Amino acid sequence: MPALGKELLGKNIKNVHIHDNCGEMDEHLAVSDGKINFRSIFSNLNMYRDNFVIEVHKEEDVLRSKEKIY
Repeated sequence: MPALGKELLGKNIKNVHIHDNCGEMDEHLAVSDGKINFRSIFSNLNMYRDNFVIEVHKEEDVLRSKEKIY
């Protein structure tokens, strides 16, 4: 898989929308509640420091996701 961070896409990344899922539908789960390997994704985005948009259904999932991201 090619690198996904700013070193490849540079200034073309304006914001990143984040939510987890189990691979069957667009569930908008909190980060780490599904099957997405965010450790790999964030390591490829290690130079990205702009906007993260957390797309979940519950306020508590926003807070839990934020803890995992930052």
